[in-house]
Amino acid sequence: MIKKITRKAAALLLTAAVMASATGCNNTTWVAKCGDNTYPAGLYLMQFMNESGNAQQRVENPAENIYGQTIDGVSTADWIDQETVKKFKRQIAIDNKFNEMQLSLTEEEKTTLNETVDSMWDYYSASYEGSGISKNSYAMAVELGEKGNKLFDTIYGEGGEKAVSNEELYSVFDENFLAVTAYSIKFYKISDMQRMDAPEAKEWADDAYARLMNGEDMYAVIADVEKAIAERDAADAAAKAAEEAAAAEETAEDEAAEATAEEAVTEETAAAEETVEETVLNGDEFDILVDKRIAVENGMDVEFLQKIEQAAEGEIIKHEEEDKVYLCKKLGKEKRDEKYGEIEGSLLHELKDEEFSLQLDAWAEELEIEFNEKSLKRYSAHELYKTQIEEAAEAKEETDEEAVTEEVAAEEAVTEEVVTEEVTTEETAE
Repeated sequence: MIKKITRKAAALLLTAAVMASATGCNNTTWVAKCGDNTYPAGLYLMQFMNESGNAQQRVENPAENIYGQTIDGVSTADWIDQETVKKFKRQIAIDNKFNEMQLSLTEEEKTTLNETVDSMWDYYSASYEGSGISKNSYAMAVELGEKGNKLFDTIYGEGGEKAVSNEELYSVFDENFLAVTAYSIKFYKISDMQRMDAPEAKEWADDAYARLMNGEDMYAVIADVEKAIAERDAADAAAKAAEEAAAAEETAEDEAAEATAEEAVTEETAAAEETVEETVLNGDEFDILVDKRIAVENGMDVEFLQKIEQAAEGEIIKHEEEDKVYLCKKLGKEKRDEKYGEIEGSLLHELKDEEFSLQLDAWAEELEIEFNEKSLKRYSAHELYKTQIEEAAEAKEETDEEAVTEEVAAEEAVTEEVVTEEVTTEETAE
């Protein structure tokens, strides 16, 4: 019995099911028609595979057969089918509304899409083609995704019918994000796959903190620590190479072996020195955003988060944990605005994605969509995962039977105990 159905396994099962159900199924190359447009089975199957993967994450016990479980009170198979149809109808709504609003993709956008399809198809082709999904269907899915993004921006972006102001977006940013330059120094190093203490790192951390408190540029301080780490690692690598060379010389039987050992040391040392020289630091990579809503959930220490929240702009923050120390500086408005610009688009989606999805559902209901019932039946979870559903039902039946057996056994044991007590009481009375 299949106990766990991962995304990859779901795709493999889908492949087998599609191939097995091919015989006797006619006219199932398309799933829906709307106006002059026909939407192929491959497009539907892609959505089906996505929802099968999502179901794996939504059930209570992902490690068990998901088809013996429910999602939001609905059987897993029904949930997958319902979600697939809903998301598929949204794709159709996007296509139709995009044309209705006379939007179009630029030649540059089309070129980028074609390049994306060509490059990604090399990766997905084996699994997709085996599941009945052609490159054309994949290309249509990618194109509809881009059309959806453009439709969203047209509605909610600057100048759109429901445009969100910069003030509203920035207020969301200001409320939920902290902007800092952050750097961590680990008190350990990895050598031969072993974690070893690195006491020198604590000295570097103390020195770096002192320099920062004296007003030195944080990027320059970070660069010096990075170089110190690279030099240490290079020295360790060279020392290891020297040890290996010395061992080789002890066992070498000829001059050629000794020369090879010496050459290894030379090459390792040169590579180590090159590593140090190439330690070029782009300070901006250490400018990060901390999302206060999920920081602690993702492993950030609560005390550390509070220190950053309470710090003033430009203030240096030091937070030490068991195996590392963090050095941070609260960024000023100019840098904060730069970071805001980097996520402005994602903030807009965060605010309006749900509303947009509901709008797509409404538009879809207004459309006259002709569904191919043969295709819907052939590509349903009940059909494609029939074996897994039957196995889940059998497993549940067995579990129920075991539970009944245990209950009966427990009742019999209690009855026997009561009878024994009664007999004992009667004998005592006699």
